[in-house]
Amino acid sequence: MSSSGRNKKALPTGPLPLFGVEIEIYVKIHKDLEEKIRDRRYRDIHSMPMYWLEWDFDLQNGQGNLEKKAKQRECVGKAVREIIDVTLGANHGWTCESDASLKEWALTEPPDVRKWWGIEIISPPMSVTKHWQEEIELIFQAVGRHFDFWTNECCACHVHVSPGPTKKVKYTTPQLVRMAKGAFFWEEAFKELLPPERRNNRYALANHMVFASSELGTVELRRQAGVASAMTAIHRILFALTLHVSAFRYDFDGVKTRKTRPDAAELIRELAGCIKKLPGDTCHGSRFINFLYWCQESYAGNKCYSEKQINIREKALREGKTPPKQTPGPAPPPMNAAPAAGQRATTSTTSLPLRTTQTVRTSQPGAPARTGTMGRGGGGGGGNNSRTSNTRGPVIVSPPLPSRRSDAPRAVVTSVSGNRTIYEVRQPPERY
Repeated sequence: MSSSGRNKKALPTGPLPLFGVEIEIYVKIHKDLEEKIRDRRYRDIHSMPMYWLEWDFDLQNGQGNLEKKAKQRECVGKAVREIIDVTLGANHGWTCESDASLKEWALTEPPDVRKWWGIEIISPPMSVTKHWQEEIELIFQAVGRHFDFWTNECCACHVHVSPGPTKKVKYTTPQLVRMAKGAFFWEEAFKELLPPERRNNRYALANHMVFASSELGTVELRRQAGVASAMTAIHRILFALTLHVSAFRYDFDGVKTRKTRPDAAELIRELAGCIKKLPGDTCHGSRFINFLYWCQESYAGNKCYSEKQINIREKALREGKTPPKQTPGPAPPPMNAAPAAGQRATTSTTSLPLRTTQTVRTSQPGAPARTGTMGRGGGGGGGNNSRTSNTRGPVIVSPPLPSRRSDAPRAVVTSVSGNRTIYEVRQPPERY
């Protein structure tokens, strides 16, 4: 064998998917850089890029008309793209766009709250055979030298995956069927590894964790929360890649008669085996598996971290430090579950059996206790069907019935599927 043949690196084997990542994030220019640009605009205006000249450093994200704020986001996106261009050179494929859907005006937690702007950083299709992790780290390091980062529950990290190893290879129909089976089979286990606010996010296509894009031949994982560090972005990508590998290799026929759904521990074991199928020199697995165990422990029992806690952790990861020990708290109640005045209700948007009872506690003294059933049409067991409860413990009544009063809460059936009825208690609109 020739020397060139002996020294030639063996091609990786196993699944070689392509992926792309979309990172929704808030950025704020560093104070010292802002001062330098302000000063330079007076002394050396002709050598400055247009986006720095058009940047309105006095514009607040909660003020100004839509046109001014749209122009500001455009300047932010151009500045970030220029930073990436300088860092990676020509033809890198990364881009950055403004993202008004992040609603900067609603921010309350970050420092200098009115200085943040929402953007979306979008990668090109990337191969698992390349050193993609280092490239993502370079992006965060370069942009982070000019901007601060912030993430909250409005942000997400979307990951597209295709079979690879080239962009021409798309999912076949049988492969998409396997992806759909994986989405259904691992759904509940997957949600255990997500923050509570992402488990039933309406922007994440209800209870489906992936969906197919026929135009691009990709499957997109939309359920994961936002990121503000390269490390967390890498873990989100590996989550999507290992779920892709799992769907291709898992024996779904062998679990047809299974009576239980897998839990998070079983999913972690499955993904630990899947990551070993990806190239080991580019998809380092040990840190990823530790991340999954951290998610399992952190979000158990609907625990969650506050917005400030999340960003403290992300900042530590960006700086290469060990994140501080944090104590998660209970998940906040859904916004649409706020009780009406004088009533403390435990109802929310919940899946219920076809006929069931719903607990409602009233704070009005002397209020009668009633019990009733919830039928397919959403009607309760009040009126002539109600009866006094002789049982001890919490008062059990039917869900609040629609009232002729326009200011009363209403129980509204949102969907019916098989033997399950989903409804929610809706509060009347506020009057001014």
